[in-house]
Amino acid sequence: MHRVVLVDDQVLFVESLRTVIENRANDFEVVGVFYDGDTAVQAVADLQPSIVLMDVRMPGTDGVMATRRIIENDSAARVVMLTTYDDDEYVHEAVRYGAIGYLLKDMPPDALLASMRLAISGQFQIPSKLADKLIGGADNEKSFGATANSDVAPAIPAPDDTPDWLFDLSRKERMILRLLTDGYDNQEISERVFLAPQTVKNYVSRLYAKANVDSRTHLIRAARTLIRYL
Repeated sequence: MHRVVLVDDQVLFVESLRTVIENRANDFEVVGVFYDGDTAVQAVADLQPSIVLMDVRMPGTDGVMATRRIIENDSAARVVMLTTYDDDEYVHEAVRYGAIGYLLKDMPPDALLASMRLAISGQFQIPSKLADKLIGGADNEKSFGATANSDVAPAIPAPDDTPDWLFDLSRKERMILRLLTDGYDNQEISERVFLAPQTVKNYVSRLYAKANVDSRTHLIRAARTLIRYL
């Protein structure tokens, strides 16, 4: 049974969402409903859900910053942004901080449940109307691993020859590896993930060991072939 936490300041919507999940899926259990980001961060730490459906715009701590704090706490929960806004800025920000998907509130209930299951398995989820904007070229397609031909762009499964070390990475290691491939240095990464530069250096050293490489260049080269799975 997958444990679900719902976070949204629109009470009618979030209670309706709870009803949909509980009535249509026997593999999900809604263990908490919260109406602001601060409460959600603590609740995720206490409840240890499998997945969090997180609204973007809320009073106080918004969903993007709440997601950032949840991931920084090394939570095992998969965070999926669920919102009415198809704004590219929020897509990039949420994903940068570790969200596993970004879905719109007007999607069909069965598509939402299917996307939740895929997100729990580690597959990135994005709706087609957002993929239409983001996939303007090969670079965006690689970054988000999505196509725009369905209600939810299908996640790309890792091929059989994907190296085992990819699946051994923690959420924080994946975040740092993505930033490395985007060209950030250790100091810049430390500012973005709120870690001391030496701690970031330690993470990078662990990434060298896991990927069995001996330089930053080799690590980035290896990661760029796998970026859609990070």
